Amino acid sequence: ESGNPVLLTAGKHVINSPTFKFERMLDLTLRTNQLGVMTLVRVETGCVGYAYKNGKLIILQPGLHVIVPPDRFGSILSTQQQTLALPEGVHESSDYVPLKIRADVFYRIVNPLLALTNIKDVENQIKETAVSTLAGIIRSSTLNEIANSSKVTYSQSTEAKESTASASAPPFFQHVHDQFMENLHDHMLKDWGIELHNIRIESLKINDPRLAQDISKQAVQVSQQEAKYRMLQKQAEVIQVEADNKKTQRLKEMEATNQIIRSKAEADAAARLKENEATNLIIRQKAEAEGAAYFLKAQAEAKAMIEKAKAAKQAKELEGHGESKYAELLNKSELGAELAKMRVQASMMTGLQQVAYVPHLPDILSKTQFTTPLKDPLEKKK
Repeated sequence: ESGNPVLLTAGKHVINSPTFKFERMLDLTLRTNQLGVMTLVRVETGCVGYAYKNGKLIILQPGLHVIVPPDRFGSILSTQQQTLALPEGVHESSDYVPLKIRADVFYRIVNPLLALTNIKDVENQIKETAVSTLAGIIRSSTLNEIANSSKVTYSQSTEAKESTASASAPPFFQHVHDQFMENLHDHMLKDWGIELHNIRIESLKINDPRLAQDISKQAVQVSQQEAKYRMLQKQAEVIQVEADNKKTQRLKEMEATNQIIRSKAEADAAARLKENEATNLIIRQKAEAEGAAYFLKAQAEAKAMIEKAKAAKQAKELEGHGESKYAELLNKSELGAELAKMRVQASMMTGLQQVAYVPHLPDILSKTQFTTPLKDPLEKKK
């Protein structure tokens, strides 16, 4: 229209213009469509495009882009992981052993702007760098070092470590893999914006047939020795297991015997305990019976003593009453008074062997007043 290209989107279009000219239909599934001097670029997910605007590099993100001169479209780069097959090459180790190696490199462009700024041809640059690095690794190592080293020291992210993990890589492969990743990973990521994920060694073998045959024979001998060693080790393990089983069986037998002895001792202890309890019960019942009998006996004796004391008290009371009655009767007659005196005199002379005569004694006795009645000594003897 008027000399300028016009894009007609999906749908019906009615154009009433004498200067309008329909050119053609465009297939938008193609990555690029040329419409006159215009370039229609389609960038899909997993890829980026690059172009030059006013001479400066720009990155085209996924979507549709129209490039109009003086701007220029470059190309489309994949940001997904890619595999680059390295050409097979022969390189000598430091001890002049020729080694033929074939490998594949896995990489991903994480910073397209940095990669396109520093590298003209990304794929060719990675290929040449990888081949030269492999050659340097092999030239700087002896055959023995390559076969026995498996050190990994390069820094990489967790995802890269998981992708490079190898279940059972041979020593040759592992050594070359480790050295290659250590030398190139950080350099490519920092300077080129390309993340090196892994290198897969498809084949690594000695290129000298005679030397390879000698090493193969040695490997067979080593394998035989290893097989013999594993067999002896298995036999030792079997012997150890049998010894452990016998030990376990003896321990179980000892535990069973100890259990029987322990059960028997517990049964004997329980029987003795019941026997002691029965004996103690009999002794307790006997002691209770004896205590009850002793209590009844003591109670009876105490009752008898009380009755005896009551009888003695009544007898004393009757005796004192009789004596007082008797004294009262004696005091009522002169003969009784004389008789009382005589009894006093007789009681005083009881037990004497000799008698002295005192003429004035009757006068003394007649003047003496007795405050306590005297018992008749003759009555006492009765």
